[in-house]
Amino acid sequence: VVAVCGVVLPRTAPMEAEPLNPPDLVLVDSTSSNLRRLALAVASQNAVLLEGPIGCGKTALVEHMAAITG
Repeated sequence: VVAVCGVVLPRTAPMEAEPLNPPDLVLVDSTSSNLRRLALAVASQNAVLLEGPIGCGKTALVEHMAAITG
């Protein structure tokens, strides 16, 4: 398992020597809040629709979540 902003999620791949906070994702308050919300939705197995303007970080959140959960 892996904790994502306080939410425990299953990890499907063995833990590798990768940083949990990639340099391109800065965990400021808004990023942490959005990552926590995404993790809660994944944990509850609900569908998720990410909306926002171009370049606001939707893809970065999903890629970060995928990297740390495998």
